[in-house]
Amino acid sequence: MTGTPRKLSTASWLAIGFALVATSFAGSAEAQAKWTLTETLRIGGEETGPTLFAWPKSVEADAKGRIFVYEHSTQDIRMFGADGKHIRTIGRPGSGPGELRNAEGLVITRDGKIWVRDAANSRFSIFSGEGVYETSWRARFCTSQGSWAPKLDRAGRIIDEDCIIKENRAAGYAVLAYHTDMSRVDTIADKPECGSKELSEAATWISKTARGTSYRQIPWAPRGTAIVTQDADYWCALNSSRYELVRLKPGAKDTARITRAVPSVPVTSIERDSVIASTEAKGGVEFDIYGTDGRIVATAALGVVNNPSWLPFVVRGDNIYTIVVDQDDIPHLARFKIGR
Repeated sequence: MTGTPRKLSTASWLAIGFALVATSFAGSAEAQAKWTLTETLRIGGEETGPTLFAWPKSVEADAKGRIFVYEHSTQDIRMFGADGKHIRTIGRPGSGPGELRNAEGLVITRDGKIWVRDAANSRFSIFSGEGVYETSWRARFCTSQGSWAPKLDRAGRIIDEDCIIKENRAAGYAVLAYHTDMSRVDTIADKPECGSKELSEAATWISKTARGTSYRQIPWAPRGTAIVTQDADYWCALNSSRYELVRLKPGAKDTARITRAVPSVPVTSIERDSVIASTEAKGGVEFDIYGTDGRIVATAALGVVNNPSWLPFVVRGDNIYTIVVDQDDIPHLARFKIGR
């Protein structure tokens, strides 16, 4: 890797930055602004109790500023006040009413209810905004998604992507809209293709043995990622060496393409040695924020925190809620105030 150039804006933080792209921030085409991200709350690090996090898989915040963290290791949801104090714990492991077996995430709908996607129990579990179990909606999911981070569209439907089952078999992937009155599920469009298998494999170490195949991300190599927005648009970062975003409308092909020229920075020998010692990068996180018209609005830096891209990251109003890990790799919930 000596002398290998890296693109500052196509590393792992790009996947996190998509959370900002989808929020439709309004901005002008003038010189881009510098936004500030100031940490205002951190929860975690205790040896026992509700602030002990091992595998926080989903984070949400409601209109009252209360914060909800779904902890996969204990199959429950911890509710905290805006001041960070624990209010209550919702759910427990199992398959009975209000219990969770392999939940993947949660979303708070327009009426304030908490929806949890539980693939192993083949259902959505629905709780009131105060955490009281209300009902469940049986659903036939194709597979576990691992982590679930849907969007609400302007009509209040839950916009997600999953495979379609026909004649007891998976028949391709589609963008879906779940009606929160549990009346039906709309198929909006087939899931668009993003990038290519060849580009993905070019950024991955693939090791095959008699026991199986393992995949590891090559440090500094670009990685494709995508999200579905509240308008059911599909925003995609192609896994290529170019800084490039593509917006795909349901039922249409490429409808918007954003590219930026970003200078390459050589990988130093110190960085190279650090990656060899540990492939987990730790350091500052940066963002480019775009309006949905494709114009850049601002840039922002999260500072020197370890915020891996596979952990939850949500933007709600003027706040960011995410998971950061400390020097001992202990997860913490962090809240950052956006200053425009």
